[in-house]
Amino acid sequence: YLLKNLTPVFILSDSEDIDVIVDSKKEITGFKNSIIIYDNIPYGLGLSTEVFKIFPMMITEMKKHVENCGCHQGCPSCVGPAAEGGYGGKDETLYLLSKLLELTHEG
Repeated sequence: YLLKNLTPVFILSDSEDIDVIVDSKKEITGFKNSIIIYDNIPYGLGLSTEVFKIFPMMITEMKKHVENCGCHQGCPSCVGPAAEGGYGGKDETLYLLSKLLELTHEG
């Protein structure tokens, strides 16, 4: 939810210009729990390349966004509506963002 809805803010694009797929079963990438962010425009505009360049900063800012939300367990403003297919709340989202930050700093 955060990647799909906040990435356009960082790369100054329309929300329909990018899309996000979570591949938790190795069906697309061959790797478990992959996140794919791609240009949703035929032939692309290079937006996903921009995301790649600023990904650690984006995750840091998304984590701050969730941490600074006034809710206690997660809400549509920070972790998204339940209808988005989310399986956790605020604590789970913060945990996942922390793990992503660890991975981006490893190399």
